[in-house]
Amino acid sequence: MNKDILLQISTKIRPTKVIIIFSDQSDIWFLKYLKYGYRHCFAFIEQSKGWIVYDPLSNRSIIQYLGHLEKDKIMILYSNAGCEIIETIILTELPEKMAPILPYTCVEAIKRLLGIHRWFLLTPWQLFCHLKEQNTNKYI
Repeated sequence: MNKDILLQISTKIRPTKVIIIFSDQSDIWFLKYLKYGYRHCFAFIEQSKGWIVYDPLSNRSIIQYLGHLEKDKIMILYSNAGCEIIETIILTELPEKMAPILPYTCVEAIKRLLGIHRWFLLTPWQLFCHLKEQNTNKYI
């Protein structure tokens, strides 16, 4: 592939549905000081042939193709586990400026995935509130 083709691929983004899961699950002791139920976040990204899970952890990121799953099954599974769920989309227009340089966290990874460049969104709870304000669909 030549450089121009790769550039076209990276700049032509179609609207993509994303399910963001907010969870209390965390093995990091100091995250217990974060709001209960909002200590970690990760995403399910819809693709034409199924779903991809993107789970940014402190020691690595998990990106795994899950195949065809019904959206409702994903939502019911995590809702029954006590998680908050928000459905949104990945921004189709790339921001023109560079994202703020912040430490790598699950929140920062999900913000980059969605194209959000807000430096003050630091915790899963703050991200949840921001997405809720942006007219995204919330599922309990």
